[in-house]
Amino acid sequence: MCIEEVQDDKGLDKFLKMAIKYYETKYGTPQRNLREKAMTLWLDLQSYKDKMIVMEFMQRKINKIESSQTKITQFFKSNQKPSTTKIMKQIDNNNDDQEITDPIIEKVNTPKKRDKSPYSKFYEETYWKIKLEYEQLNQKEIRQMVKKQWESNRKTTLFS
Repeated sequence: MCIEEVQDDKGLDKFLKMAIKYYETKYGTPQRNLREKAMTLWLDLQSYKDKMIVMEFMQRKINKIESSQTKITQFFKSNQKPSTTKIMKQIDNNNDDQEITDPIIEKVNTPKKRDKSPYSKFYEETYWKIKLEYEQLNQKEIRQMVKKQWESNRKTTLFS
């Protein structure tokens, strides 16, 4: 009988902290269900790459919300009134944007994506997982770790 040890997911802790901070800055007041909401979001995202993208998005939004106070004070400190010619140019530019109706890129000319190889799928998932867990490693070290894991997985599947 084999007992599996539950592995601590270091990325989960970072993600939960980031998501809770994001929700608190977004909603303003702390709420009770923020941890469950963040956990649901973590479980809904399939790959570590998606999780990293969401974390980076939340960090950008947090920075934007926190820096908005300085932007507001800078806005009120600058008492420059826009000239009428500047306003007219903005109105003209907005009308030009509304006249564009044709698609810029036709769907016929776009190339189709190929299916990913098993190694590229493994590489992408493992790369983002390692990057999330070991922030201090550089890209070359992460690639080496992924390659070692791939080779060890291949050896175990060949011998079993």
